[in-house]
Amino acid sequence: MKMSEIAAHFNTTIYYLHRLRKRYGIPRRNKGEPNFKPETLKKIETINELYLQGLHPRVIAENLGITEKALRTFCWIHQIKSKGQQYWSPYSINERFFSNWSNEMAWALGWILTDGVIVFQGIVHQLKFQITDKEVVEKIRTIMGSTHPITDVKPYGNSKKVQYRILISNQNIIKDLARLNIVKRKSLIVKMPEMPAEYFGHFLRGVFEGDGSIHINHRSKSGEPSYRVKIVSGSKLFIEGLQRKMIELHGLSSSLHKDRAREFYELNWNSANDIYKMGRIMYEGVSDNLILARKRNIFHEFQTTQYKRFLDKRKMVQGAAEAPHHKSAGQAG
Repeated sequence: MKMSEIAAHFNTTIYYLHRLRKRYGIPRRNKGEPNFKPETLKKIETINELYLQGLHPRVIAENLGITEKALRTFCWIHQIKSKGQQYWSPYSINERFFSNWSNEMAWALGWILTDGVIVFQGIVHQLKFQITDKEVVEKIRTIMGSTHPITDVKPYGNSKKVQYRILISNQNIIKDLARLNIVKRKSLIVKMPEMPAEYFGHFLRGVFEGDGSIHINHRSKSGEPSYRVKIVSGSKLFIEGLQRKMIELHGLSSSLHKDRAREFYELNWNSANDIYKMGRIMYEGVSDNLILARKRNIFHEFQTTQYKRFLDKRKMVQGAAEAPHHKSAGQAG
């Protein structure tokens, strides 16, 4: 019973009960210790007994006369652990999604490295993924086989856009992410994860779509358009690792710059040829369910218009340089 209920039963005050508790050395109930009603305790014991018998949650739910989702919700609320020692959840997910490399896993990992955070909420660690592009949150939820809800987060602080959030509490997901360097307070310490070369393009696409941009400046001082692709990160370890990997796998050099005012690092690619190649590495032959469409479209526009003009102009300059020079009539003889 609660102290207020005991006080009411004996027609006294909570303050007086606390004085009696201290006088007779009665220990306080730990705040983290659940205070369940008898019928709830009996239900918890029944669930634990059935689970120890090796029964599937669906069968346990049938025994209790409830749905499997209701069972999972009850276990989550009352902190009942499964056989694998993780708290039950009312939502399902492919808990081995980050255990093995795939195109989908690499893309999602790139996004989570840039925009995901690991938080501790009372009893468990959670992955929180919150961005303004609902399209991406929905796609990542789908490829992870998740039924977790997507929550709208109203604009706050300096933000003027609605954000979309998904919270995932599966501890196998959390452990696999830790193995891939995604941990609490990772922003300044995260490292470039090791991966098979065949998945690097998908990972790079996730990183670029999360914390990258492409700029085309038509008003440069030279009068010629200038191009730049930029990826930023608060972690020097990660940005240097990414720079090395781009050179190692694709021969694409970049300049590394630290923004001292905002304390982050940025990689810049300024060559039209390199930017064209990056677009092919990240987007060529990739299905629509693994891209952020608006950034893919910017690359597509560059490849089909600006880059084509760049090549045409270079051919004209080369042609003019290679054309034979004829002497004028006054110079003949």
